[in-house]
Amino acid sequence: MAVRKYIFEPLQMRHSGFDFVRLSDPDKAVGYSRPGQPAPSVDSSVSYAAGAAYSTTGDLAKWHEGLLHHKIIGKASAEEGFTPVKGRYAYGWIVDSIAGKRRMGHGGGIHGFNTNFERVPEDDAYVILLSNVSNGSLNVITDNIWKTLYFNAPIPKDKIKLKLEETVLKQYIGTYEMNENFDVVVSVQNGELHAFPKGQRDNLLYAESPDTFFTDDPDIR
Repeated sequence: MAVRKYIFEPLQMRHSGFDFVRLSDPDKAVGYSRPGQPAPSVDSSVSYAAGAAYSTTGDLAKWHEGLLHHKIIGKASAEEGFTPVKGRYAYGWIVDSIAGKRRMGHGGGIHGFNTNFERVPEDDAYVILLSNVSNGSLNVITDNIWKTLYFNAPIPKDKIKLKLEETVLKQYIGTYEMNENFDVVVSVQNGELHAFPKGQRDNLLYAESPDTFFTDDPDIR
């Protein structure tokens, strides 16, 4: 396979590959839909380019170094690949800036796993986050790390999560029509409130007050 020949082998990324379902390794991670609930496995032939590869933080650090020192592609080709062609999107990279320096990266995910990988090549800086629990918080964590590194921002404190009686939670059970083609099903499972948007993943709702809830995704409240 081209990825093995031109990327994994030259950079000695020995803990990266494909066909994760059939990978036999004592250190193999288990993906969870939420804590305590293993996620279904997806064959790499199904996910293809949208989630077929697996890796580690150490191997992704080698990938950063390989790009930084042009071990895989030349400087001119790399610059072309890092140049946005549609909005902020380049060839496989979302390009932004921080402190006047180019910041680039991309996230990924499949059932039970979420990833985020961002770089500031000018400073040889990078953030790699791998999670084996489905959640939408990695972008927020990445942003906070960059802000702490570049602006000495204080580390954000967790919101207070209230424990509400199940009778209170059950008031919110139902199907909510957000618009003509988008519904959200709210249910109570094991004493916790859940929101399941149509065609998306289940979200655990935390109580901030008796009638205000938030999730691991900062955009959902």
